[in-house]
Amino acid sequence: MSGQLSRLEDGSELSWVLVKRDDGRVLGNLSLRPQSDGVEIGFVLARQEWGKGLAVEAGGAALQWLDEAYGPVRVWGSCDAENSQSARVLEKLGLVEVRLERASRLRPNLSDEPRDSRIFERAVDAV
Repeated sequence: MSGQLSRLEDGSELSWVLVKRDDGRVLGNLSLRPQSDGVEIGFVLARQEWGKGLAVEAGGAALQWLDEAYGPVRVWGSCDAENSQSARVLEKLGLVEVRLERASRLRPNLSDEPRDSRIFERAVDAV
């Protein structure tokens, strides 16, 4: 079983499939991965859905649910260093860029080699 499927099965990751309301077409997904010091947020969208506000809408709803269910918690996310659109989504969700990690994440859709990542964070007191 893959890592993500194992985490979904044991409840250590929450994931929502984003679907188009009128025809049920899958548009992407959004995940929250609780860890000991907070929650990591991640999202992926079909390319034709980029720039339509869907990731911000879904991410905002997930973070609101998280805050209501568990109270304010630290939240962080990352994106490829060259992906300004995903960086903007994280900023619109209230996260602030805190560092650049060199060759830190494998992003198979972009390269077989680890790539630089921009790390964003929402502090607990920012909620």
